[in-house]
Amino acid sequence: MLLAQLFHDTAFGRDFFCGFSARRAPCVVSTVPVTRSNQRVPMTQKLASSASSSWLTNSLICMALYGFWGFLSKLALVKGLSASQEATIEKVGFFMLMPLVMKPSSNDSGSSSSISSRPKMAILAALMSGASAAVASLFYSRAMAEGDAGAVSALTASYPPVTLMLGMAFGGETLTKNKLLGSILTVLGALFFARK
Repeated sequence: MLLAQLFHDTAFGRDFFCGFSARRAPCVVSTVPVTRSNQRVPMTQKLASSASSSWLTNSLICMALYGFWGFLSKLALVKGLSASQEATIEKVGFFMLMPLVMKPSSNDSGSSSSISSRPKMAILAALMSGASAAVASLFYSRAMAEGDAGAVSALTASYPPVTLMLGMAFGGETLTKNKLLGSILTVLGALFFARK
């Protein structure tokens, strides 16, 4: 709850919860009284805490699973697989869980319509995302075979600044002070991990 409040009070947090682009409905800050320790809490703050718990929970689960992914990749390499063998077998494990990944969730917007009815650019972007992940996975396995698991994981996980730059160049996202600072800290953190 405190993290959601801190996040919401930043400019990025307000942009996140109120919508990044003009295509979305404008954010209305309601001052409907909500009693909490005799304080009036804005409605967007209440929405922020509930929305942030959803993305935050999913992000934390993803982070933990990526931690297991890094460790298990290194374990497979240490126990005798080559980098290309590990990357290939890893994909087999991914495809074994494909039915679970493809099952639409209750908050999946528009999941009832077929993929073929979706915009072609969206389908192409998703295919290219998968292709880049597959190639990245091979390089990840090669790096993991030769490097320290913690350093390789930290360095390869510091891709948000690249995503931010691409989002600015092609997605119309804006650079804020918080995003810039977060990007710098991400790169610095990865460099500290990589130092011997």
